Amino acid sequence: MNWGREQGQARLPHRHQRVAFDFGDRLHPTAGGEQRSEWFRQQDPTMGPHPDLVTSFDPNRKVFSQPEHWNKMFSRRLPGEGDIKLDVLDSPSLMGQLLTQTDTQNEAYFGVETRGPLHGKVPGINAPFLGEFDRKMMQAMSRPLNKERTLTANDGRFSNAIFLNDPQRHQTLTAALAKQLNTCLDRATNGVHAKLTVLEAAQSGRTDYFCGGVTAARAGPGHAHGQRLPAARGRPPALGRAHGPDGGRAAAGRRRAIRGPGGHTLREHAALIWRAYTAPRRS
Repeated sequence: MNWGREQGQARLPHRHQRVAFDFGDRLHPTAGGEQRSEWFRQQDPTMGPHPDLVTSFDPNRKVFSQPEHWNKMFSRRLPGEGDIKLDVLDSPSLMGQLLTQTDTQNEAYFGVETRGPLHGKVPGINAPFLGEFDRKMMQAMSRPLNKERTLTANDGRFSNAIFLNDPQRHQTLTAALAKQLNTCLDRATNGVHAKLTVLEAAQSGRTDYFCGGVTAARAGPGHAHGQRLPAARGRPPALGRAHGPDGGRAAAGRRRAIRGPGGHTLREHAALIWRAYTAPRRS
């Protein structure tokens, strides 16, 4: 939906459907209850109630705008149009008290689908964002830095913001993402001394990118581990130096195969941790 709000093509698109050009507007809240605020209370006990979670908001309810459906109310009435009641749709407008007939039908006539998303919880609609607030809608203005679009950048005049955009994994770094992030940081800061480069996490995930980055799924028995281990098991045992039924050389090969993917992941994360640790801090 690349509609401009000032043209009036889109009346109130939801915040996952809009293009950010007005940084001062108010966005729709997220449908959530009291149990949703427990995670945020653990992160920041001083925040109080979450300002984005509202229990009374239904993001899938379609509210018909009366100016769209009253487009015939000032036209010439024909003899066969009939008298249609006006109060079938709730509206705070005072125009309804002045008109006696309209062509607006009720909601069943329009056949509006109000079930909501069927593929689970969608962040921003019926599930809260687990990251920092994106009140200025900066992610909508960013450009992708890699093919998977897990790294995005927003180039300003005086600053360069790099966003982690992997909400399916809660912004948790993999070895490939850490390597790409190092490359993007080098490219963004190469020869630039007066421009501030800010590394942030996108709105729909955890932001502790260098604290909880290494996961057991990536550092443990991953895809590379599953490929290297059968090759190590199939090697013949070393003659005369066998310390067990498999032999010392095969055991060393297995240890090397197990240590390989984890060490690669940890090396990539160590480079990023050192970069974040030695970066100049803003006061």
